[in-house]
Amino acid sequence: MSQRCALSLVLVFFSFLISSTGWSYIPRASMILSRTCENTGRGFYQIEQEVQFPNGPDNLILKETWLIENENNMKVVVTGTKELKETISFSIQIANGVHRQNGQNSKSTHDFIEKYFHIRTADSYAQTLSQLRLAPANVMAAKNFRSVKDIEHQPENFLRLSRVGGSVSYAFGIPSSGSAENPGFWFEQDQFFLRKFRLPSGVEVSADRFSTFSRGLMFPRTRTVSWDNHQVTIQTISVVGRGKDSWASFGTKVNNRMDGLQTQAAAGLVEEFYKRFR
Repeated sequence: MSQRCALSLVLVFFSFLISSTGWSYIPRASMILSRTCENTGRGFYQIEQEVQFPNGPDNLILKETWLIENENNMKVVVTGTKELKETISFSIQIANGVHRQNGQNSKSTHDFIEKYFHIRTADSYAQTLSQLRLAPANVMAAKNFRSVKDIEHQPENFLRLSRVGGSVSYAFGIPSSGSAENPGFWFEQDQFFLRKFRLPSGVEVSADRFSTFSRGLMFPRTRTVSWDNHQVTIQTISVVGRGKDSWASFGTKVNNRMDGLQTQAAAGLVEEFYKRFR
C-alpha cells in the first residue's frame, strides 16, 4: 500500500471518529462554505415572492419577480397586488455591484440582503465574510496533509456552534454579549444552508422552511427581515430554472410608477426597504 493511500485511509478514519462526537466537533470553515455553496444552485433562476409590509390593520403586499444568475447579477421587477396592481411597478438591475433603477446608479452595500442566498462559490463566500470581518481573508487557504500530525484540527476562533430556531448551526462571528448584538452568519449544521445572518448595520434576516429546487438550489419558503423596530416577511411563491437567453428581455417593458404608495401608511417603510435592501 502506498504512503498516500495509507494516509487517505487514516484521514477517513479520523473524519468518521470526529464526526461521531456530535456537538463537540466543528469542521473547518472552508468545508462549511464549500458545502453551503453546493446548495445555491447553478445557472439562472426565476423566483417569484411576496413581500409583506405592516400597513395599519392589514399588510401591504408587493410581488417581486427575480431573475438571478448569481450574487453579482440579478434583476427584479416589483409590482403591487390587489388594488395597487396598476399603480406600483418598477424594476432594479444589479450588475457587478452596481444597482440601476430609474436611470440612476448606486453601488451595492452589505445591506443588499438578497445576494447572500445566491453566492455560488466558497471563495466568494469567504471573501464576503472577510469583508464583513466575520472570518479571516485566508479562510479558504488549502491545508496540505503530509503526516498524521497535520490531521489535528485547530479550532477557528471566529467559528462556533449555536442554536437557531431549535436546531444546531455553525455560527461565524463573535458571540453577542449583554444588549449588544454582534454581526454573524449562521449555517444549518446538517444540510448546510444559510439559516440566519445579522449585518453590521443591525439588519437581521431569518430563513425557514427550506425546499430543494432544480439544479441543486435549496431555498427558503419564508424569510423575516428585521431592523430597528420594523419587520417585513418574504414568502417564496415559485422557483423555476431559466436559460441564459431570458436575461436580455427580462424587465424591459416595466412602466416605473409609485403613485399607489402615496395614500398607504407603509409608504415610508416600503421606500426604506427598497432603498436599503434592494
